[in-house]
Amino acid sequence: MFGKSVWEEALHDMTMENVTEALLSVVRKIYPWKVFKSAPEPEDAAAVIQEVKDKWITVLNYIQKLAEKRGAKFIVSDEVSEAH
Repeated sequence: MFGKSVWEEALHDMTMENVTEALLSVVRKIYPWKVFKSAPEPEDAAAVIQEVKDKWITVLNYIQKLAEKRGAKFIVSDEVSEAH
């Protein structure tokens, strides 16, 4: 159990689903050409990276908004950057 109530459990599940989906977007859209070199680099690689980055920022903002409503702060940085 990840919470003291059913509501906290639901919040945890929603948060995990959002993070999982954002992570899968990285794996699906970037890993094949940037990490595994198993696919050609897209024509507009920067746009693909920006799309995934924007999705992560949306998810992080969502998590932080939920946290702040509950009097907590989970996000310790306001920057998402690409590791090289």
